[in-house]
Amino acid sequence: MPSLSVNSKRGLVIVLVAAAAIASAAITWKVGADHDAGVAATEDRLPTRPQDLAVRPELQWVLNTERLAGNSVDRPLNFPSGMKSAGITTGAVGAGDQVIVAAVGHPLYGRYDTEDGRGIVVDSATLVGVDRQTGKPLWRRGIGHVEQCSDSYRRGTIACWDIDRVMFIDVATGHVRSETTTDFLMTYADVIGGVAYVTGRRTGIDRRSVVMTAGTVDDPDSAFRREYDVTGHDSYVAETLPASDTFTIVESIYGPVQYRTTAYDLDSGRKRFVFDGDVRAAGEGLFHADDLAHQRLSLLDRNGVPIARLGSTAWMVYPPPTSAPFAPAVLDGGVYDPESGAFLWRDPVLNSGGVSAFVGTTMIVSSPDDQTIVGFDSRSGRRQWTTPWRDAYWMTGGLTDGRYFVFADYVGMHSSDATTGQILWTIRLPTGIDSRGVTVEDAGGDILRTTAKAVSLWR
Repeated sequence: MPSLSVNSKRGLVIVLVAAAAIASAAITWKVGADHDAGVAATEDRLPTRPQDLAVRPELQWVLNTERLAGNSVDRPLNFPSGMKSAGITTGAVGAGDQVIVAAVGHPLYGRYDTEDGRGIVVDSATLVGVDRQTGKPLWRRGIGHVEQCSDSYRRGTIACWDIDRVMFIDVATGHVRSETTTDFLMTYADVIGGVAYVTGRRTGIDRRSVVMTAGTVDDPDSAFRREYDVTGHDSYVAETLPASDTFTIVESIYGPVQYRTTAYDLDSGRKRFVFDGDVRAAGEGLFHADDLAHQRLSLLDRNGVPIARLGSTAWMVYPPPTSAPFAPAVLDGGVYDPESGAFLWRDPVLNSGGVSAFVGTTMIVSSPDDQTIVGFDSRSGRRQWTTPWRDAYWMTGGLTDGRYFVFADYVGMHSSDATTGQILWTIRLPTGIDSRGVTVEDAGGDILRTTAKAVSLWR
């Protein structure tokens, strides 16, 4: 998947212009709705302009929130995930090799989002296309009230949806490719490998079911529409994984089991296995399984067969910025082969530290307890370097070119040499900027920094 986002403490979501890893041999993958779609959707990627991340970049442009909105009333939204309210963060997403897209909303002052108690509710959203070279808004498209948008770019299209409405939007032009009213409650939509997927659920007096459709962005259910009966009171398609021909449905059920996961073949719709617990993709066809009833965690193969027993407090690391020939799965403080599930190595720093990037042959880990950044050989686990870093607990955003890694923290944004751990340059945040709402991401070879007050591009 062309996403270079870091999972830990991420203040906002940015998936940028042609956001593939810059090195030609890069492997980019994400656990979630399209975990390994990077393998299947290589054709979605656009050429990027190589940039030497060892060289301190120069500011190209800054776009403040008023210029973004085109007025002094609308507030920036944490696009694409936070479309219901305007809070302390701003988000942007892009597609095509020239456009960055953000969103603003019309605030209803006095009404606050009950989910976090901070964001001001908006009654409608507007997408804004921004020229990557100049920072000038190119187009604005009102899309009404929406719950969320997809967190990735696929062939220039982004999906946005409300409770019973889904739209597919060309983010290079703002043109609405299709808008459909559904007969089910929406839960997710995306375009993966050129296929538009829409998922939701239906609840009746005597029947509960999960619905999944597939097709083109112009006709989202033209390939198939499938409906699966469920018993859980809160059921949904959890992951869609075209590269491994898999999708999963998770049901919330009463009792000690709490969750039941069913894996299906994506092409045929055939049931593959059922697991009493929560199952999530953890590698190229592998799954992390949490059996809450027995407090047991396991690594499963694609058919649901246990490969390895994990600790009782295992947690899964979501793959971060990746430009590497080998990106292992990291679970329960251990490192596993992403295809076979074979155990490779373990290090105590992984019990509390988070994987920040895979760069070349190096796995970069931030350790909040030790206040350090550590570089491991991804295959052997050999510690190659350790860099003291006070803000290791707050490393967000990120991009890599296969040798250097750029990230953000409370101070600003920094570049690190993945072979030595040396910090090559630092650009501090402007005075008065809330660092919780800051991230840096790849923008087709440029660096895009987003704060609560502005979006800026660096080259």
